Amino acid sequence: MYPEINQRKQELLKEISLRILKFIALFWLFSFLAWKLLILLISPVNRLLKLPDTQRLRNYSPISSIEIYDNQDQLVTLVQSKEDRQIISLEEVSIYLRQALIATEDHNFYSHEGVDLQGILRAIWVNLSSGQLKEGASTITQQLVKNVFFHPKEWRSIQRKLKEFLLALEVEKKYSKEEILEAYLNQVFWGNGAYGIQRAAKRYFNKNASELNLAEAAYLAGLLTSPSSLHQSKAGKERQQSILFKMEKNQYISAKQKKEAQQEKLKFESAPGNLTRFPFYTSLIIKELKKHLTPSQTQRLGLKVYTSLDQNIQKQAQKILEKKIKNAPPGISQGALVLIDVPSNQVRLVIGGVGNFWENQWNRATSPHTMGSVFKPFVYLTGFAEGLYSANSAVLDTPFIYVNSETKEIWQPKNFDRKFRGKIDVKTALTYSRNIPAIRVAKHAKIANVQEMSSRFGLKIEPFLSSALGSSAASPLELANAYATLARRGIFAEPVIIRRIEDKNQNILYQAKPEFLPVVSKNVVDELVKVLENVVKNGTGRAALIPNLAVAGKTGTSDDSKDVWFAGFTPDIAMVLWGGNDQNQKAAHSATGGGVMAGIWKSVMSAYLKENAPRIENFPKAPPKKKLKVDAVTMLLPSKHTRHEKLHEFILGTEPNQKSPAASQEEINDYFERNFAEGGFSLVDPAEAIEENLEIIEFSKIQKEFSSGSSPYRFNK
Repeated sequence: MYPEINQRKQELLKEISLRILKFIALFWLFSFLAWKLLILLISPVNRLLKLPDTQRLRNYSPISSIEIYDNQDQLVTLVQSKEDRQIISLEEVSIYLRQALIATEDHNFYSHEGVDLQGILRAIWVNLSSGQLKEGASTITQQLVKNVFFHPKEWRSIQRKLKEFLLALEVEKKYSKEEILEAYLNQVFWGNGAYGIQRAAKRYFNKNASELNLAEAAYLAGLLTSPSSLHQSKAGKERQQSILFKMEKNQYISAKQKKEAQQEKLKFESAPGNLTRFPFYTSLIIKELKKHLTPSQTQRLGLKVYTSLDQNIQKQAQKILEKKIKNAPPGISQGALVLIDVPSNQVRLVIGGVGNFWENQWNRATSPHTMGSVFKPFVYLTGFAEGLYSANSAVLDTPFIYVNSETKEIWQPKNFDRKFRGKIDVKTALTYSRNIPAIRVAKHAKIANVQEMSSRFGLKIEPFLSSALGSSAASPLELANAYATLARRGIFAEPVIIRRIEDKNQNILYQAKPEFLPVVSKNVVDELVKVLENVVKNGTGRAALIPNLAVAGKTGTSDDSKDVWFAGFTPDIAMVLWGGNDQNQKAAHSATGGGVMAGIWKSVMSAYLKENAPRIENFPKAPPKKKLKVDAVTMLLPSKHTRHEKLHEFILGTEPNQKSPAASQEEINDYFERNFAEGGFSLVDPAEAIEENLEIIEFSKIQKEFSSGSSPYRFNK
């Protein structure tokens, strides 16, 4: 009886076991089919659940650092945006880093379909067994989905984890393992401000990601869990050792490789940070970007910015300027330089100072300084354009006094050498930078006209006579552009700093198309340029003379030598240098534009010419002139109102075509002021004028004689 019962029990147990096995088999079969069906239909399922479309991952580019290229389309530097990142391909990542990442983050990466079910079960068991959260089960794919499709501050709920789960399945279906791994390596944050593996390698070891060795790769892979707390800590070292052990366990490395890497002493060396290469030019580029793109565009588009920078000569020019300023006279402790290619108006060099940029980031090349005599050419240019002067015209270098009728203040300007030369021609006056002739020309041409003329060249001045001596301010960049306009024979254009901007797909977001506009007659500019050539050949700018090279230019020295300049140009290059100090204190009397900056200009230009041969050999010839008899007071054609006339030389195109009306009292005053020294006497004694507080310079007696026709001063008719 008992054997029969036992046999029956065994048969019953066997039947139950078979049924359980069948159930399990059917369950696994059903689960497998359901799993495969879910994967097959994952895209429509996710759309039905209104989850993000993973197709955007194909065109997705994480926030990338801005790539800066020079005028030859060569990479210069990276400028970090909101996230410091440089996108690279998977092939550019060290194999050790890839292996270390997979060994520690997702060792089933190449076998699972987006989620690791075995890993999930294992994590549940470990966490339940320990009574605390010790192990996660997110795959690399899930982590990528979390970083790309969900906001970092979104609450980590079961609902969100389910969304990650479903999206990871879809990503694995649409993308290869290599594409997923590449996107993850470029997306993930590695601490210390570095996003993506390339910037991490640079930030921690000053290497490209492709150059990371085994020990470095294991260290970086270990940082991902908590970069801020693990870097250069005992825990960080232990984490590295653990990853090396996992790499050996997964047969990525041998025991010998593991041991050598464990014993290697890591050398941490951070790559130069943002703006370090050519910081002044780079900071100018960032400023220019804001003119062409919105803030969101600069942060999201993975920009490639193609600039006008000549990085080879920029390095040399920086060294030259540093050395020369170091040896400059007392009071000249800073300098700035801007060089523009004349035909294209592209800005090749911008140096905003010498010394440590990080200690003082003030860009002196884009900041205004008192112009001094570098402004004088635009005074004479106005006189030429108005038909009042040519290079051969006479102008008085004699004492000048001006009394402000409102404030009663008396202005009595002096020349730099405190001397006067009497009657000289314009060419001599500008060649030797005489102050008084420049004032007389500005007064004759009217300071409002000088102001309007200078505005055509991008320079702003105050409507006062003192502006003729450069009392207003301009930046080296503005002056370089003004002088480039002279080199182009009066054709103005905005300076080109950025040539074009592209996004990561090479779509052009901005293309520089400078508008070249004639702002003054070519003949008038040619006349001025010939005088400025003489400044370099025989005048205050002789230190800038380069044999067999056509050079024109102008020196400049403000009051107390607080600002010293040289603005020089060839037919195809314009370069302006400024020197001074950041405290705006006076410098040594020997500190002048001709004595300091002209020599530096020559050194930098000589270095530039070694790399860039001149494209245009000479400036145009002096323009044709035409002599006409005109009313001596109004400078218009003689008429019945003309009492005295003179023969005057006009630059072709500036001669008058109207007859003179009756001269106004103001015109008569100006006429006598311009000619009062003729005959060897002065109409006004400066000391007497100050003592009597004169409101205007009076010529009553001679004016009455002139008006009545009894003046002893006559001109040939």
